[in-house]
Amino acid sequence: MLDVLPVVIKERQRAELYQTYVADCLQNISRNVAPIGRGEYIGKRWADVSDPKPEENRAPEEIIAHMKNKIASV
Repeated sequence: MLDVLPVVIKERQRAELYQTYVADCLQNISRNVAPIGRGEYIGKRWADVSDPKPEENRAPEEIIAHMKNKIASV
């Protein structure tokens, strides 16, 4: 049973990549065609809707300090 798990995970990743690709293609088509018909187009990417990034809640000073520490460690 566990032998099949990597195959299932890989297949699911391929399906998600394909979904994102098709959604991005449709978004680009709607973006190009919408002005002709004076309509609206899909504003958000499917990848942003299906897997949203966590919201940044640090202060700008904290981000700058973090980046300075990161650069100093290199």
